[in-house]
Amino acid sequence: MRKAQSEFSRRDTQVLGISCDSTATLAAYNLSFGPSLGYPVQLLSDFYPHGDVTKKYKLFNSEIGTADRSAVVIDKSGYVRQVNKYQFRSVLGPNGYGIVDLDFNVKDLISFIEDL
Repeated sequence: MRKAQSEFSRRDTQVLGISCDSTATLAAYNLSFGPSLGYPVQLLSDFYPHGDVTKKYKLFNSEIGTADRSAVVIDKSGYVRQVNKYQFRSVLGPNGYGIVDLDFNVKDLISFIEDL
């Protein structure tokens, strides 16, 4: 996503992330990337009531207590145009943090946005 930020900006598109973690947890996660990098998208907290927003989009996974990995495209009128869920797996990274490997393709998402 970091590499694609200019592609989204050129298409007048805003990318936001939503997590069921608290704002304090999201702030610590963002800082773990280092002061100059940070997470590539702004993260929003869906912590209280726990998962309320993700439940409304039918993206809350009650088995693990958090949202499924997904991308939701909402047009400027507020209509949901696409919802995709993605598979992931956690592996150990070089700094010990888990890295999530998704079957998510940024180019496909950009193509969809272009066609709107």
